[in-house]
Amino acid sequence: MPHILNLTLLVAEAAIFFLFMAVLFRWRARFGLGVFTCTLATLHFLETYLASAFYVATPFGILSPGSSVLFSGKLMMLLLIYIKEDVASVRQPIYGILAGNILTLLLAYLLRLHDVAILNPASPPQIGFIETMSGLMVWGTTLLFIDSIALVLIYERFARALRHLFVLRVFLALAIVLAIDQIGFYLALRWFLGVPIEAFYSGLIGKIFAALIFAVFAGLYMRFVEREDLKITTPLSNVLQELTYQERFEQLLGHTGRDRTTLLLNGSSFTTDLSRLTKDPATPGEPLNLVLIEVDATAFDEIEQRLGRENSEALLRTVARVLEGAVHDGDEIYRLGRRQFALICNGTDVSALRSVDKARSLLVSRSEPYSTVITLSVGIASRDETNDSGAIFNKAEKALTEARLRGGNQTVMASYDHDDVITSRLAAAPAHPAP
Repeated sequence: MPHILNLTLLVAEAAIFFLFMAVLFRWRARFGLGVFTCTLATLHFLETYLASAFYVATPFGILSPGSSVLFSGKLMMLLLIYIKEDVASVRQPIYGILAGNILTLLLAYLLRLHDVAILNPASPPQIGFIETMSGLMVWGTTLLFIDSIALVLIYERFARALRHLFVLRVFLALAIVLAIDQIGFYLALRWFLGVPIEAFYSGLIGKIFAALIFAVFAGLYMRFVEREDLKITTPLSNVLQELTYQERFEQLLGHTGRDRTTLLLNGSSFTTDLSRLTKDPATPGEPLNLVLIEVDATAFDEIEQRLGRENSEALLRTVARVLEGAVHDGDEIYRLGRRQFALICNGTDVSALRSVDKARSLLVSRSEPYSTVITLSVGIASRDETNDSGAIFNKAEKALTEARLRGGNQTVMASYDHDDVITSRLAAAPAHPAP
């Protein structure tokens, strides 16, 4: 039955599209998002052409792979960028596609002014076709810009109510935005090409079906490939001001004492917490260790030069998640500077060493996407007899400096000698894993 065959082929095309793009997205730490976004952009002409001229009969009516598969899949990919990265990254492919389409339209207009030499009378140049396609692509990209704003907004609206129902949240956001887009793009098809109204209704059903398929694919991808927690979401009241979610989100993080890149507590929170904990009368004499951790510059700078800043920031997020998986309950993690983190460990120095050792082990397994081994220099200072937060930080910082001078990938513990002069000793991780 041709109707069933066509539907099966559409699902297969959606699966191939998602699998291919998901592989490129997963490799973003190695190659950057540029490869992913360029691949997405190159499909825009094919998507627009198919949506205007290529339709197949299915049980839902006549559908175009351009609208049902390629455009729906592109929106899914943009949502995936938002979920795992940020809105600033979503802007890049949209602006690139729009700029390319405008340039194509301008050049197509100038091409009409040429006195053309016809080399093959059976196949004259179709400048009018290029103009029509360029107009459709500019309109389609304008809609895409609006769609992306709506997609972020709607996805966030469902975030609180459907926090643990990721597939349903993605499906609802995609379905609503695709339905709105179908109205806008059909008007252009009707204006430029006189496409019948039947294509609108069948296309609407097809896009909703595609939203379901891509939502399931996305759920599988997030479940089995990107196992880290989804990016923290926050309510939006106005995303229309130049799509400034990231900037607003950074402001929110600033007010809550969190670092925008890693979502860890920031330096301001660290200063307050260290002072409070060292002077807390409720815990006199209890073990307290300050651990300063620095990603060694050799690997970090090499990654930034080879893969760009966005991937060095992705590395910092990786380190943050590793530290979260290595610390004990009650310990706090902070980001202090470009490559530096801090742990306040409520336990003995042995407990702090175990956390560092576990972090190093986890980071080795997470270094593969960056094609280099990520190492850490660590300085540890104990509260001992002093409750001066400045003195404890000074001890830890000097220990970190010595670890750095030893060539990196070292752990140094600081202590006072009898003359109150800071000395350091190289520390080895415990032989037995933490219980």
